Amino acid sequence: MRDNRNVGRPWAPILIALALLGGGLIGYQLNRSFTNQIPAAPGSAQTAPASVQPDQPVTDGALKGKEIRLPSPEYPEVVKSEGVSGNVTVAVVVNKKGDVISARPLNGHPLLRVAAVKAAREAKFSSEKLAGGAAKVSGTITYNFK
Repeated sequence: MRDNRNVGRPWAPILIALALLGGGLIGYQLNRSFTNQIPAAPGSAQTAPASVQPDQPVTDGALKGKEIRLPSPEYPEVVKSEGVSGNVTVAVVVNKKGDVISARPLNGHPLLRVAAVKAAREAKFSSEKLAGGAAKVSGTITYNFK
């Protein structure tokens, strides 16, 4: 017995294929337009804010602007020679004296995390500026390895 459902409608699978292809193309174009950044105008220089120096550690959270000593991490030569680079963010807890009592990496390349945590443990923060004499204050320090 012969199936007669598609007799006289050979265009149905073609229309479905075209609809899927068109939807895919439209979705692709929309995704590209929303994820692309607007390029800078020719001749305009993009600079970091004056208060942020490139390649310097950056504090955030309750510790932002309260640092006294924020040492840069030692970039291990072995890791550097392998071309490993990137940012490592370290979560730190500071006591009321301004000393780092806890440091743990949140992200970044595993080979860079040890150096970042070591540098974070050596940081010192202003006890006068910390949140109302709280026993502990948390924040992050981000290190840029280039």
